[in-house]
Amino acid sequence: MNKNLYSGKLIAIDGPNGAGKTTIIQELKKELEKQGIDTCFTKEPIENELGCFVRKYAEKCDGISVACLVAADRYQHLKDEIVPQLEKGKIVITDRYVLSSLILQRMDGVSEEFILAINNEIVQPDLQIAVFADSDVIQNRLKERSCLTRFEKGNKTNIELEYMERGIQVLQEQGIDVFRLINDNNLRESVKHEIQICVISKNQKSNQEATEETGRGGIYLKSHLKRVLEEAFSAPEPKRKEEFLKKTGQPRISTFSFLLSQISYIRKRVWFVSVLIAALAITSIHHVGQDCIWVISAMMPFIALCAVTENARSAIYSMSELEMASRFSLKSVTLARLSAIGLLHVIIFCTLIPFVRKNALLPFVQVGIYLIVPYLLTSVLGLVAVRKVHGKETIYICMGISVMVSFLNLILKQILPGIYEKKQFIWWCIFVICLFAKAWNEYKKAIYQTEEMVWN
Repeated sequence: MNKNLYSGKLIAIDGPNGAGKTTIIQELKKELEKQGIDTCFTKEPIENELGCFVRKYAEKCDGISVACLVAADRYQHLKDEIVPQLEKGKIVITDRYVLSSLILQRMDGVSEEFILAINNEIVQPDLQIAVFADSDVIQNRLKERSCLTRFEKGNKTNIELEYMERGIQVLQEQGIDVFRLINDNNLRESVKHEIQICVISKNQKSNQEATEETGRGGIYLKSHLKRVLEEAFSAPEPKRKEEFLKKTGQPRISTFSFLLSQISYIRKRVWFVSVLIAALAITSIHHVGQDCIWVISAMMPFIALCAVTENARSAIYSMSELEMASRFSLKSVTLARLSAIGLLHVIIFCTLIPFVRKNALLPFVQVGIYLIVPYLLTSVLGLVAVRKVHGKETIYICMGISVMVSFLNLILKQILPGIYEKKQFIWWCIFVICLFAKAWNEYKKAIYQTEEMVWN
């Protein structure tokens, strides 16, 4: 999808059939008119011959043919209505957009890849509002309708909600902000909060700055949106908090005790694999002689793999939100566990360096740099993979990264022997500094990413 480079802003509203999108848009329109905001409301399918044909054809057919028609209608919608209004600097709010395709066409059996491919040239929304409602409430609303579409028949609400969650994840991976709106009894107040977000979106600095900010932020909340949400959903002042905490009987815990408690939650195989690789490295030193440094450094990515997968365990198994409801923050837990694993790996490095130096006949610092580079490179690439990819497949991607870095380390000496000359050592030092900075940056991004879960 293409970034919105026009002066106006595009806001899409999607949700399951019966979630109350029409009601929300009506309330939204009233509030915007009151505030005198220059806004254009539109919907898909569009109100022309093509849109009428899509509505009619979608009831009789399904699958790829309908997906292509819906995409064609969307491109015409952009050409005739959305882009002209964006060029005028207006806020364009559309009832249904690409998220609806990621719900309805997926229900029709069309693959996610195909849907994204045929919608690849559309304008990316600046804000996606996803409307949710309880499945029983939705079904009661649908029963009140005299005529239902094929998507509304047969109690498919739970399936719609499942595809909607996946669609939201896809949009977030594309860098699109998604605001979840629960259509409940406080609908008017929720719409007022939407207006605040619309106004902030309208008054952003410039499209170029906004694009740069998106690049820095990835899929975590931008500062202006975070500020609006804090104002809109501010927590009430705590009452008798200290009294309640005293009644819970939870003793205070020191930092050291907290660190020790988290060590027990680290999987035993993480410790075992790290120590096993270190033992294999020490054993192999005496067999490979002076070339031991390249063999040992090729083992370092697998030690890094232990740290990366343990750090991402909550995200891989979709437990991050649950862990954030526990006594200690996910940030504190992650930092404590990383510190424990990091300490073990520092000990391993300090143990290996003297053995390697003795056989490789190289200075301490040079040996340390050659060993740390593949470790840090694997860590950085692994953290990027964890942030970009969600689910258990992340483990296999991280394993592939470790194997790739290890193999690259083994063949690099044969391909570019001059890279290990003493005069090139300064570039290795610079590379290590860059890797340390990038690893820290990726850790911060991983922490920021959890902000979105907190707001949801």
